[in-house]
Amino acid sequence: MNNLKIQNLYVNINNKPILQGVSLNLRANETHILMGPNGSGKSTLAQSIAGHPDCSITGGKIVYQNKDITKFSPEKRARLGIFAAWQNPVEIPGVSMSAYLNQIETSQEKIKTQLNNLKIKKSFLSRNVNEGFSGGEKKKSEILQMLILNPSLIILDEIDSGLDPESLKSILTLIQKKRTKNSILLLITHNPGILKFIKPNLAHIMKNGKIILSGGKEIIREVEERGFGGISKENF
Repeated sequence: MNNLKIQNLYVNINNKPILQGVSLNLRANETHILMGPNGSGKSTLAQSIAGHPDCSITGGKIVYQNKDITKFSPEKRARLGIFAAWQNPVEIPGVSMSAYLNQIETSQEKIKTQLNNLKIKKSFLSRNVNEGFSGGEKKKSEILQMLILNPSLIILDEIDSGLDPESLKSILTLIQKKRTKNSILLLITHNPGILKFIKPNLAHIMKNGKIILSGGKEIIREVEERGFGGISKENF
């Protein structure tokens, strides 16, 4: 069964406590939006799920598809179907997009299909991975990889950064249409306007390394009206 359970997770980065007991339960075919102010721990949570080596788990555990993956390597997690698109993906000088994508998919027809879906020109493949890319191009590069891989758990960290509203709408519509059946989508953002383009099953607000509130889309509307500083359990 496709599920992700984060149980009382504590994480340090460079010996600094970031996550302070985070618990979440995400199930197959669900879309979750995680919001919070800058520095609240959203990206650290995403990195911890993906197995980033900088994230030192000091308490709790991560269970995916009923397997305790807390100590799994990033590669092993990826083989289970976990995919994360980062806000600022790394540049890989000397490695073309074509060579990179051929490592994860040998079917040129499939790559061509996804290029067309994202309205990306074929010349894009001759450029080095993320090198000199605009913010929007980096996002499209990450989504291209996601569409080719067909992951069962999709984590998008600030996918709206660097995209104009029309491009964001197009990409989120495409993800919803093309994502693998029974997959999980975790969308991390600080932009309440994302509700215009996607309907979550649940929304979560994070502050100071903790999930302080979970609920429906009314939570996101409250953020839009009050800002993060005005959000608390007492409001609901």
